[in-house]
Amino acid sequence: MGRERGAGEHPRYFELSVVPGLLQTEAYARQLLTDVGPVDDVETSLANRLARQEIITRADNPAHFIAVLDRSVLHRQVGSPDVMVEQLTALAAACDRPNVRVHVVPATAGAYAGLNGPFVLGTVHDRRVGYLDTHFGGEPIDDPQRVRRLEQVWEDVRSYALPIAESREMIEKAALTWS
Repeated sequence: MGRERGAGEHPRYFELSVVPGLLQTEAYARQLLTDVGPVDDVETSLANRLARQEIITRADNPAHFIAVLDRSVLHRQVGSPDVMVEQLTALAAACDRPNVRVHVVPATAGAYAGLNGPFVLGTVHDRRVGYLDTHFGGEPIDDPQRVRRLEQVWEDVRSYALPIAESREMIEKAALTWS
């Protein structure tokens, strides 16, 4: 019998402005790579991003994925309204996967720790690590003290987020606003 992984061992993503790459549709990802850049080869970057999604969509032992998104992600236009409808519909559908958890922080949260920027927490070779997205590329965090601080920020952010069912409902309602 395998060891049950605790919630702290699942990859945990907080995104403030865009849908996490593992949950992006092709059209949404293409638009981001094209508009936000600079990306030398959009098609190769897009193919790599979409291929990485296999870790959460594969039939055999898919990875667990937990994401907390700021509500602004649902209302920031990336591409056309049709791209947004497709993306938000796919995001709502992802909520139905047993290995995926998506939570949304509502606007009523006001100012909260997540406003300082997006980050990822995970475990690599039994060591807890973090990752910060910056304008100059990602910043890996492996100092245990900084990782613990980032885990505290995660708990603060998560405490403001809606439960899964309410988050899914908010995502579905946002999709309708783009129709």
